[in-house]
Amino acid sequence: MGATVGIEFTNKFPEKLKELFLVSTPYLGELAGKLLTFDADLAVRFPKKIRPLFYLWRNRFFGVIANIFVIRTVSKMKKLKLMIHYILVQGEPSEDSIEEAWRSLIHYDYKRLENATVPIHIIHGNEDILINKGQAKKLYSFLPSATVDYVLHCGHMPPVENPEGVAEAILKY
Repeated sequence: MGATVGIEFTNKFPEKLKELFLVSTPYLGELAGKLLTFDADLAVRFPKKIRPLFYLWRNRFFGVIANIFVIRTVSKMKKLKLMIHYILVQGEPSEDSIEEAWRSLIHYDYKRLENATVPIHIIHGNEDILINKGQAKKLYSFLPSATVDYVLHCGHMPPVENPEGVAEAILKY
């Protein structure tokens, strides 16, 4: 969700920054949009009394299982530590804020970037299966002055999986 915040900040306060770096930006393709819509629709079908169980499943257990596939190249021990952190430490936001965030992501107009007056740099994990390289290319397709860097040997979480590669991509600009 950080990309949408960065885009909005860029559009509202362009004088406050020199460049915008977007890491693993979820420019939604058809499949990702359908999956998020399905999930958001499923959440509201649960009766209010048992809806917390749905959020526990989606945000904790499903999230941990998804991380097995999303976090591609870190060591098994580091992956295990991240997953334990995800289960035990991460705060639980309210149901309403979760749904608002999911729906806003589904409907966000990434073409708002066309109005940006600062250089835009897209950084993406080379092995990202959650938000694949095709989505990064779609985002780039309407931003011809942007740059795109694929960080090698990482999936959806480049700052976690290959922080040196992310730093290298940022520092070259």
